[in-house]
Amino acid sequence: MEVNLKLADELKEKIENCRKCSLWRFRKKVIVGEGPIPSDFFFLGQNPGKMENELGRPFVGRAGKYLDKLLSLAGLSREEIYLTGAVRCPTPRNRRPTTKEIKACSEFLKLQLKAVNPKLIVAMGGVALEALQIKNKVTKIHGKILEFRGIKVFVTFHPSAAMRFPKIRKHSFEDFKKLRDFQNR
Repeated sequence: MEVNLKLADELKEKIENCRKCSLWRFRKKVIVGEGPIPSDFFFLGQNPGKMENELGRPFVGRAGKYLDKLLSLAGLSREEIYLTGAVRCPTPRNRRPTTKEIKACSEFLKLQLKAVNPKLIVAMGGVALEALQIKNKVTKIHGKILEFRGIKVFVTFHPSAAMRFPKIRKHSFEDFKKLRDFQNR
């Protein structure tokens, strides 16, 4: 546990000093992630939005409130999961991060996974899949379990997509119920 916390502190410092892409200019607060270290569940989203950038915490805006509802479907709460984004800085006008921006943060993801040591990564959306080097579309593989570097990966939609699109919302609800069943095995 002590090693994991040391890694988390190192990671925060690395992110604070990162200039690997131009997104650092839009960063107000460093957003490392939050949750217990270690944790069985590692939830990976996209990038911080406006509220996250203001508060320095992941998923605190509308998508975060929606994620809380989805977590309850899975029988989980924020206190039980580690939560972060594939990209640690906000993008202009909250656009999708580029491949270069996702790769710039890949070192941070590796360090976080090492620190958190999860049994399951929950990849929420296409950016999370890209960060995990999974070359497929969420629409084709959601609700399925894959693998990344020896860790199981559960694929689902990003909460913001589920909020906006009824069809995705339905699939997202089903996915989080599957996630509940998975953890009860």
